Amino acid sequence: MRSLVQATMCLLAVAVPAAPAWAGRGVPKHKARAANVACPDADMPPAPGAGARYDAATRCLINVARAASGLRALRSEPRLAAAAGVCANDMVNRGYFDHVSPEGSTPRMRVRAAGYRGRSGRFRAAETIGWGSGQMATPTAIVSEWLRSPEHRAILLSPRYREVGIGLAIGAPGTGAVGATVVADFGTRR
Repeated sequence: MRSLVQATMCLLAVAVPAAPAWAGRGVPKHKARAANVACPDADMPPAPGAGARYDAATRCLINVARAASGLRALRSEPRLAAAAGVCANDMVNRGYFDHVSPEGSTPRMRVRAAGYRGRSGRFRAAETIGWGSGQMATPTAIVSEWLRSPEHRAILLSPRYREVGIGLAIGAPGTGAVGATVVADFGTRR
């Protein structure tokens, strides 16, 4: 009897007003393979205690895609990571999968509550969320799926964002499946 590995992926993105002209371009397969070499832990399965390595691999893969599109790399931002982590854990713990919590907390509200804002108190923010199980829970799989989705791709490759925070929670929201829920909060302080 053969064993099967089940892989599942689900994605949502906060919509941006209009997709830029570059939003439809794909990352060539040879560049995707090169990204896995350049990004340690890109194919690691999520595991308790591996959040920092998973974060670094996910951010590295996003930055490889940005570089292929001629964009500057995103810096890691701890307040964005805190907001993303709160969202990922909340979705897994309470079994929902959405940018808006059951009480109505939005990505912008979570980012602000984490203390992310510029000198004038203003900031720009966007969020992508995804969950996967099996082979679809690695940083490579999550980022690859985000890049295939026009709404996610527009956020990942937007020149409007300068910083990113990645949140990882072990588990799949509302399914009881083994996997990972990943939130990426993007921002620019003004």
